[in-house]
Amino acid sequence: MLTEKLPKYAMYCLMLVAVVASLLFFFGGNDGVHEVGGDVLPVPAFTNTFLNVCYAFTAIAVILTLCAVCYGYASKAKNDPKGAGLSLIPLALFVLLFVICWFLGDPSEMKIIGYEGHDNVGFWAQATDMIIYGIYSLVAITVLAIICGAVYGKIQK
Repeated sequence: MLTEKLPKYAMYCLMLVAVVASLLFFFGGNDGVHEVGGDVLPVPAFTNTFLNVCYAFTAIAVILTLCAVCYGYASKAKNDPKGAGLSLIPLALFVLLFVICWFLGDPSEMKIIGYEGHDNVGFWAQATDMIIYGIYSLVAITVLAIICGAVYGKIQK
C-alpha cells in the first residue's frame, strides 16, 4: 500500500521544494544591487538557493533517467538480447546529437556585458553552445513528434 503512494508523496515533496524555492527567489527580497552595462539591477536574496535546487533537480532527473535505461536494458537482455540492443539506439542518437552540437559550438570568447571572468572562452564557451543547440534540437524534435503523432492518429481513424 505504501509503495503505491510513495511516488505520489515524493512528487508532492519535490513540488513543494520547487514552489518554496521559487517564492523565495521572486519574493524573498534583494541582496544588494549589481551594475551591468550602466544599469543598476537588484540581486534576489535567494539566487544561490534557487540555482542549487535547479541543479539538484537536474541531477536527480539525469540519474533517474540513466537508471531507467539501465534497468530497461537489463530486463530486456534476459529475454530478448537483440531487442535489448535495439533499445540502446535512442541513447546512442541522444549522444550523437550532443556530439554534433559540440562541434557546432564556438570556443572563441563570448562578450558578456559586466562579466570579467575566464569561463567564457574555450571549453566552457563550446559546452554552453552545445547545451543551447541541444536544447533547441530537442525542442524541435519534440514539436515534430507531437505533430507527427497527431497526423498519424488522424490517418489511423
